[in-house]
Amino acid sequence: MDCLRRHSPGPTLADAPAGHHRRNTPAVTSPVDTNTAVIHRHGLCDRPESAAPDTGAERVFAPADGDDADELVALDRAECLRLLGCGVLGRVVHTAGALPAVHPVSYTLCRQEIIFRTAQGSILRAAMLRQVLAFEIDDVNPNTRTGWSVLAIGKAHRVTDADRLTALATRLPPSWTTGRPTHTIALPTRLLSGRRLGPVHPTDPWPPTAPTR
Repeated sequence: MDCLRRHSPGPTLADAPAGHHRRNTPAVTSPVDTNTAVIHRHGLCDRPESAAPDTGAERVFAPADGDDADELVALDRAECLRLLGCGVLGRVVHTAGALPAVHPVSYTLCRQEIIFRTAQGSILRAAMLRQVLAFEIDDVNPNTRTGWSVLAIGKAHRVTDADRLTALATRLPPSWTTGRPTHTIALPTRLLSGRRLGPVHPTDPWPPTAPTR
């Protein structure tokens, strides 16, 4: 599988200069909204995880300073899953002490679920209660003003099935911490959205070919 070259965690596309977007460009979905009405509206309470809708890519053109324009493309579900499958490091967005918090984690994608490990803390408590969490990955080059970001939202849960834990043990990246007991968490990609920003060159291939890892 061709994967984009990874960069250190940096700005997401939401941080791009305001001049690169039209006023009517849809805003990127907020990572976590604890408002009950919002959770119900997105179907995170009742509908099965497998019922996630698949939407087509949406193209939005924004003017740039040079001769070329920048193109903001909404990625479809298949492309978001492909990019998630290429990654090894992402950010879990959760609530800690009634305040928003973001923690980087190593992960793998399995059965359209984001799988990662965590020790005791607010993320584990959220998973035990099957609360809504968000997960974000991105790859941005500020020099060329190109990149992409993917945001997944779902109800996390702790993986307890012995057979699945055994299978996942060979797929999960090694833990970055030692000497602390960890728990395996699954985050279904119930809501999945992504954006790609780059110059408008109709002949340029997408996705670009990346070096073999």
